[in-house]
Amino acid sequence: MITKGHSQETFSRAHLYAVAARAGVTVSRPELDYGVDAILRPVVMVGKKMSESAFGIDVQLKSTTTWSRTAGHIKYDLDAAAYNRMIAREPGEIPLYVFLLCLPPDPDSWLDHSETETILRNCCYWYRANGPRTFNERTIAIDIPRSNLLTSDALISLIAAARSELMT
Repeated sequence: MITKGHSQETFSRAHLYAVAARAGVTVSRPELDYGVDAILRPVVMVGKKMSESAFGIDVQLKSTTTWSRTAGHIKYDLDAAAYNRMIAREPGEIPLYVFLLCLPPDPDSWLDHSETETILRNCCYWYRANGPRTFNERTIAIDIPRSNLLTSDALISLIAAARSELMT
C-alpha cells in the first residue's frame, strides 16, 4: 500500500491528465525535480500535421486535505520555496502555476466509480503568485479566488494568456 502523500500526488496527476485530455493539451513530466511537476502544451495544426506548440505553461502540483473555503476564496498554506519559484520567473519566461487539488479529509471519499461514471473529489484550483518574494522559512498563506477553478476551458485560457504574455 502506498502512503497517503503518494496517493494525494497520484490523484493530483490523475485530475490534471483528465482536464488536459479534455482541453487537448499534452502533459509531460521533467526528468528531474526542480519545482516543475508538469509541462503543458497545446497541440496545434502545422500544415496538415498536428504538432505540440512551443507555448505553454509549467505547473507545480499540490494536493491537500488541509484547505478551507470562504465565500470567495480557497485558503491554503503554500510551501514558501514553491511560492518563491513562481515569483522568480522573469518577464519573457514561461509562467509557473500551482494547481491545488483540494481533497476531502476522508481518503475513502476521494473517488467513486461505477460502470457509468468516475468521480474524483473535490476539485482543483490554479494559482499564480505575484508580488515580492517571501522570507518565511516554511509556508505562506495564500488566498486563491474560487473563480480560479481548473477546468479544461480555464486551462486553454491560461495557455492562451501565457502565449500573449510571451509575445509582447
